[in-house]
Amino acid sequence: MLLTINNKNVLKSDMNQKLKLLYLMQILLEKTDDMHGMTSQELIQELANHDIHIERKTLYSDLTLLQKFGVDIIKVNRNRTVLYHIGCRDFELAELKIIVDLIQSSKFLTKKKSDTLIRKIEKQTSIYEAKQLQHQVYIHGRVKSENEMIYYNVDQ
Repeated sequence: MLLTINNKNVLKSDMNQKLKLLYLMQILLEKTDDMHGMTSQELIQELANHDIHIERKTLYSDLTLLQKFGVDIIKVNRNRTVLYHIGCRDFELAELKIIVDLIQSSKFLTKKKSDTLIRKIEKQTSIYEAKQLQHQVYIHGRVKSENEMIYYNVDQ
């Protein structure tokens, strides 16, 4: 299949191959953490879901490239199985929980704006840890704002 980008015809498979490192990094960031690793075969399968087909040796060199770029990829041997996961992230789970609690307890944010911000914050961690951020803080007597404009006025 041909795609036209900047007036040039590009094969879809060529485009996907160029996106390979980005997809690999996204997969690792979204689907791994200290408790959830992925095998090389699982990573290859996830890439195949994006129409990217690679061999195991290529995967290893791509993981090395991501490490050189600064992505903290941890390799763990567990019961004769090698698992890869993201180590350090910009925010630790405990820090994200504090931010979520602050957003939920803020009375100048509407419930809708709070939910939107929390969904964005959940993207800063794995899908597994994001589930831990989905708890509700209830403060007795605290009323959430109904006025969305307050959020935009805070910056001013």
